[in-house]
Amino acid sequence: MPTINGRACVINGTPVDKVFSNGKQVYGRNLVLNSNDMSKFGVWQADGSYKLSEDNKEITVTSSHGGITGIGGKAFSSALPNNGDVVVISADVKGTSHLQFNYNNGNYFVSSGTNIPVTTEYKRYYTTFDWKPVNVDKAYFVIFTMGSADQYLTIKNVKIEIGNKATPWTPAPEDVM
Repeated sequence: MPTINGRACVINGTPVDKVFSNGKQVYGRNLVLNSNDMSKFGVWQADGSYKLSEDNKEITVTSSHGGITGIGGKAFSSALPNNGDVVVISADVKGTSHLQFNYNNGNYFVSSGTNIPVTTEYKRYYTTFDWKPVNVDKAYFVIFTMGSADQYLTIKNVKIEIGNKATPWTPAPEDVM
């Protein structure tokens, strides 16, 4: 029996990478372990502060003087993308700042190049990258604010999946099996 709705898609005990309904992709495999426990991610505090929610499902990062503050992690599951795959990084975000997605390919940062303005209500934001790690063991992702003083972002439900379409958040299959 397949399980989706708030859980990973597992069919007959095996996690699947994609699910389609009426020809449209409705689920992609989350490659990030513990993606709804924001205490598992590293915090970048070049210039700012952070606060975890009581249940650790949300993290709020605040710029102090217009610097960079955000989250990052190497928390990939065992199912890594192949070199050259397109990957989508997405998260539910709200705040008063701008958002930027990046990944470090093990040697240097690859940026989305876009400072995305966010709203004060949660919305799913995403960007795509060509996955070309120089060193897979040292590759990681970063989501950060590019705001001015005292602007903030609240982040939850991080997801990285293979492909160019962001699908709704689900945990990695390893988190529920």
